[in-house]
Amino acid sequence: MKNRFLLCLRIFLACIVFSVGLFAVLPRAQAQSSQQGKTAEQWHEEARTHYAQGHYELAVAFYTKAIEANPSEGVYWRNRALAYNVLGKYDLAIADATKAIALKPDFAEAYADRGDSYLPKSNYDQAIVDYTKAINLKADYYHAYRGRAIAYEIKGKYDLAIADFTKVIGIESSIAYDEYIKRGGAYAALGSYDQAIDDLTESIRLKGDNAMSYLVRSQVYDNMGEFGKAIADITKAIELAPDNAMPYNSRGWIFLRVGDDAKGLADAQKAVELEPRSSYYDTRAWAYFFLGDLDKAEADALSASRLDPDYQWHKALLFRVGAARGNTAAAVAQAEKDIQMLAEDETVRPVLEYFLDRRSIEDLKSNYPEQWSNYDVAVRGWETSEPAGARAAAPAVSRPAFARYWAIVVGVSSYADSRVPVLRYASRDARGFYDWLVSQGGGKHAPADVQLLLDKKATAKNIRDALFNWSKQALPEDILTIYLACHGSPESPDSPENLFLLPYDVDYSNISATAFPMWDIKTALERFVKAGRVVIIADVCHSGGIGEPFTVARRGVAGIAPSMLHKGVSGLAEVREGVLVFTSTQGGQLSQEGARWGGGHGIFTYYLLDGLKGAADYDNNGSVTLGELVPYVQEKVRRETRDAQTPQASGRYDTNLSIAR
Repeated sequence: MKNRFLLCLRIFLACIVFSVGLFAVLPRAQAQSSQQGKTAEQWHEEARTHYAQGHYELAVAFYTKAIEANPSEGVYWRNRALAYNVLGKYDLAIADATKAIALKPDFAEAYADRGDSYLPKSNYDQAIVDYTKAINLKADYYHAYRGRAIAYEIKGKYDLAIADFTKVIGIESSIAYDEYIKRGGAYAALGSYDQAIDDLTESIRLKGDNAMSYLVRSQVYDNMGEFGKAIADITKAIELAPDNAMPYNSRGWIFLRVGDDAKGLADAQKAVELEPRSSYYDTRAWAYFFLGDLDKAEADALSASRLDPDYQWHKALLFRVGAARGNTAAAVAQAEKDIQMLAEDETVRPVLEYFLDRRSIEDLKSNYPEQWSNYDVAVRGWETSEPAGARAAAPAVSRPAFARYWAIVVGVSSYADSRVPVLRYASRDARGFYDWLVSQGGGKHAPADVQLLLDKKATAKNIRDALFNWSKQALPEDILTIYLACHGSPESPDSPENLFLLPYDVDYSNISATAFPMWDIKTALERFVKAGRVVIIADVCHSGGIGEPFTVARRGVAGIAPSMLHKGVSGLAEVREGVLVFTSTQGGQLSQEGARWGGGHGIFTYYLLDGLKGAADYDNNGSVTLGELVPYVQEKVRRETRDAQTPQASGRYDTNLSIAR
């Protein structure tokens, strides 16, 4: 299996080469009389007409008549070469282009056409020689630059490819949108993702109905770990080209990377229906595997192999199926045989070696970056801490036996008292977290076990009832997550130590009597919450002030208030062991929110959700632990805000714990 980004790009490049030959302008030649009453040029014109109508076999027949009438005219040989090329008869095309060059040594077009025929034969070096000759003869011949760029890109000479694509953009603006796609692909292959995104975005600006622009950009976002953006782009590509199987397969694979296996299966199913290709069966096989249907996973893996005997990736899936059935010893023995038979450069080989403890995750990531999007799924959920013969397929994540997962989610953007500033995205953040909690591809919480309090429902009474009464359903072996996205405030500038969360029905003039005291959360944890493990996620130090006398919260306050508010929230971690408090900022900082994060989120929650959906799964075992999530969010937020905001974790908690069931 090739890297899915490069495979997508190369299919696109191949289509471009084909279409250039297909719609090439066919030159005319001087008329010569024939013995059959028609001139050579008359035969040639009829051949051109058939070519333009897509009747390529007829075009070849009539070009042959023209050649027979006047074998010394290089244009006839060149144009027949074009028809042969479209028909896939590359050797005949090369022979005709060579004859045209012999008759006319300065025939730049014939050199380029011969390069077009060498390209699908994988003779890239000779193609580059011919394209270069064409360029030397005709300096502004954009088709030759284009073909040479494609050959360079396939050979991995991305800098040279970028230079040639840039030349084409400068020469022929009418096809610039295509060249931006290909140059963007070259930038992506070099790891220059920002430049790649710029090029692909420009392609979309120039031609917004081109599905390939969205599809290639999605692959760049995928490589960047921006899975949400990748999925959005593929969805647009599907909208533009609903009968193309490739976008469905690409989106399905990303869904598998983020753990949304049901959606991954649906997309893979659609891809297989549209085009029964080995790689599409492979995607569907992995979806079945992660959904627990091992029989169907095995059947699809074998179908992939039958469709293409050279396809080897089914071996990784069959190994996982064998291990999941408890036949690890047999799976290991088969993997040993497979490794001996596979070529050194076969891309599935390192994964099989990883399964046999001969490689580490770090080795796969560092030595095979172009394959990581494939390996990411293949190794998902596979432990590396035990010998291959002993380990199981399930991830090493701390989930107490018979534990039940509970959550209280609070989000307040607008307040009954208009004097309290609106927070643009607090309730949207809370809703996004709730959606992840109850999704089958996410937290898998039972909806009945999650209290969602948004805006008007997030009153002081309802918050107190959730913490003091509803939460008592949780037992000591259970896990409770509390998510808070709202304004926080001290009572007044004179009493900064009296800290409150601001519910929807707070009275700005009487915060102490109408807001929710921070110490009530402490009381709830000490006296009412029985869950042995509690995760508190607090985004309450937001930017956006609450009034001139004491500019509260911007989900926080200016000056001393953010420090006090942060200290108050973080102090909840000291109540007892097993409590994690994960706050959006350190003391003195304000939490940022804006449309640039997922169309409208606080940056903290944006990366929190991104991490939970799979981006923080550093060991690629299919589960995100707190030990993975916390550093991921901290590093993403810190870097993007340039140290203006750094989330902080406090408490004595199990780093192997996952808040997903």
